Amino acid sequence: MKNKRGKRLHSYVVFLFTVCISLGLLLDNVIDFFIGFLAGWNGMDNEEEARVRFGDSGQMAAWIFIGIILVIINVCCYKEMRKRVTEPIERLADNMREVSKGNLAVRSPLDGDFEIVEIQEAFNSMAEELENARRVREDTAQRNQQLYAGIAHDIKTPMTVIMGYAKVLEQENAVSEENRKRYIGKIIEQTRHTNALLDSLLVYTKLEDQSYPLKKEKRDIAECLRGCAANHYPIFEEAEIQMNLSLPDMAIEDTFDQVEMKRVFTNLLENVVKHNPPKISCLIQLERTGDEIHIMVADNGPKIPENLRNAIFDSFVVGDDSRNTKNGSGLGLSISRKIIERHGGSLYYVNDWKDGYKCFRIDLHME
Repeated sequence: MKNKRGKRLHSYVVFLFTVCISLGLLLDNVIDFFIGFLAGWNGMDNEEEARVRFGDSGQMAAWIFIGIILVIINVCCYKEMRKRVTEPIERLADNMREVSKGNLAVRSPLDGDFEIVEIQEAFNSMAEELENARRVREDTAQRNQQLYAGIAHDIKTPMTVIMGYAKVLEQENAVSEENRKRYIGKIIEQTRHTNALLDSLLVYTKLEDQSYPLKKEKRDIAECLRGCAANHYPIFEEAEIQMNLSLPDMAIEDTFDQVEMKRVFTNLLENVVKHNPPKISCLIQLERTGDEIHIMVADNGPKIPENLRNAIFDSFVVGDDSRNTKNGSGLGLSISRKIIERHGGSLYYVNDWKDGYKCFRIDLHME
């Protein structure tokens, strides 16, 4: 595109230069033409006599003729330059004023020529980047607003419980010793929940910052998953959920942050317990296909409602039972996805995986 415009400009300059040189070279011929014309008009056959008599008149007529030609060329050039340069620049200036007023959707038509169209393309690219930046800023502001509202909700709930039990305990002889111990236990439980929420919020905030470094090391990711499953086995037994493992015996080495990857596995396994009834089965599976690693945490419990499937990875999803009944932070899946994305992979939900199981699947590319 740039080369094409360069050729147009080069051709235009060569054309003007050629016209000027041609008129200069043909000046004598033009003068001779007008002298011959005047001599013939007056019936003179002697060329020398005609030059002496009409030389000045022929020269003046030649200059007038050349002047008329140059005026015509200049008028045509002015109209063409106005069409291809001046008007596009005026429209571009109007568009810049629109952008300065906040209208980032405006775009400049590529109707200029020469270097003007390059400026128009640069303007359109700038406007598009500004519009994308504003969209990202608005999305971030909306997520932050949702995050702050979720924090306020989830901290207020346990604090209300703690305050209620504390007021009862403040009264002398208001409760029996048995109830006093039970109330203190409730206060400790709600305090732990609040502390866990704040810890999750701290991790979420760190992961939002792209400059936050991950401590990646080459490790056996299958062994990491196996260890997390073993740690959760007693919890699964207590919840009467059957845990089945399908992990390779050979080491699957990859470069990852072990602490953060364990956080992902822990969040997924805890979700199986929190959001399913007893007597179900859970399958924890890891497969390797070439340089790709696929990790599935699946269960045959109730499927996630359709109205929540597209929002389960957002922070503090409205309608998430874990926020109200099972002490969930509302940040687990959001944090898990951010961790996997920081590892160059993806985490997503599959509603109908196989054999009636729903599944949270992790895809990683081996480093």
